[in-house]
Amino acid sequence: MTPLERFRERLTHRLVKLDALVDVEHPVGPEWSAYVETGLALAKPTHETTSTTPLLTTKQMAERMNVHPKTILRRRKQGLLTPVSSPKAGRKGAALRWPAS
Repeated sequence: MTPLERFRERLTHRLVKLDALVDVEHPVGPEWSAYVETGLALAKPTHETTSTTPLLTTKQMAERMNVHPKTILRRRKQGLLTPVSSPKAGRKGAALRWPAS
């Protein structure tokens, strides 16, 4: 089991424990906050890459998804897609790379 798989397993276990503690009628308090944070962490896509993992450019990713490259960037901004790497993060013209799988 990789460290990332172990981490996801632990988050899942924590989410199950927190699920028993939260009161869905009153979504407030520290348990609720921890519950939401844990759920969001599990819902976020994760990628383990190695030097042999193929990476796609934004254009290639768009072609695979049959959308315009700007759609990929918009979905990234919305948090719906997560690039594997961004060597020049935050700069105009950053070279984003996306997982091929």
